[in-house]
Amino acid sequence: SETITNQLCQPSMNCQFGDGFQLFSLEEINNPSGCEGYGDFTNLVASLEEDTTYDLTVTTGYGDQYITVWIDFNDDYTFTNNERVVIDHVIAPGQGSGTYTETFDLVVPAGAANGLHLMRAKSNWQAPVPANACEETTYGETEDYSVQIGELGVDDISMTDADMIV
Repeated sequence: SETITNQLCQPSMNCQFGDGFQLFSLEEINNPSGCEGYGDFTNLVASLEEDTTYDLTVTTGYGDQYITVWIDFNDDYTFTNNERVVIDHVIAPGQGSGTYTETFDLVVPAGAANGLHLMRAKSNWQAPVPANACEETTYGETEDYSVQIGELGVDDISMTDADMIV
C-alpha cells in the first residue's frame, strides 16, 4: 500500500533587510518573530467567526511591503484567490528601512467553513503578492498559522504522539 500525504509548500524568501514580518497579531496570535524567510507557526491558533471583520496588526522592518493573507477554507493545502482574506494591503508605501506597524481589516466571509484551517500570510516588497501562494519573490516572507472558525467540535481535536499516554 502507498500513503499519500498532502503537503504545504514552504516558499522561503529573502527578508534580511527587514522585509517581511516582525510582528503578526490577530486575536489570540501575537507573534513577534525574526527573519525566517518561511516560518511555520501553525501551532498558533486564532479563533474567528464567519462573516466577521477582525483587526490584523503587522509590523515590518522595511516599507513598501504588500501583505496578503489566505485561509485554506476547504483544507486542500492550496490557497486560492477566493480564500484571500487580506489582499495586497501596503504598509508604509514609498518608505525604506525602518519599523512600521499598521492595523488593518482581515475579513472572514459569510459561509466560511467551520473547523480548523491553515492561514498563510505573505509579504512582498514593492509589488503585489503573487496570486500563487507558493511562488517565491526576491524580498519578503511567508508565515503559516492556524485558525479555528466557529466552535471547536469533537472532529476538530487531533492528537500527536506526544499527547498519547502509553
